[in-house]
Amino acid sequence: MRECALVLLLAAIPAMLTVWLHPKRAALGWSRLDLGQVELSEVKGWQSPVLWVDAREDSTYTREHIPDAVLLNETEWNRLIPGFLEVWRPDVRVVVYCGEQTCNASEEVARRLRRELNLTDVYVLKGGWDSWQSQHR
Repeated sequence: MRECALVLLLAAIPAMLTVWLHPKRAALGWSRLDLGQVELSEVKGWQSPVLWVDAREDSTYTREHIPDAVLLNETEWNRLIPGFLEVWRPDVRVVVYCGEQTCNASEEVARRLRRELNLTDVYVLKGGWDSWQSQHR
């Protein structure tokens, strides 16, 4: 009996690795929370609705932002979180972005959404606003 259990365990390890490393993992709807970042092209391929969250400062957001994006940044978290909660729904994926590739604001906002609100489908847009701009000019 012990030998059977050991063989099953040894067989399960490669199977789990195959699932984990599968190239179409995201397309199949598996979570990417372990990676945290998502490409714009991948977001466009999602079938589920997306709530864009702009983690930049108010003045930058006011000048321009992704259509229908909600402003939520660390600086004014307490003032802005009610606005986020008004539009968030459990069936949406949240994608947070900030100014550019080196901006950490989106990672901090995403982390707080996961930790403080226990949201699971929260991602950071790789390349941030610059990525959006380059594809929508």
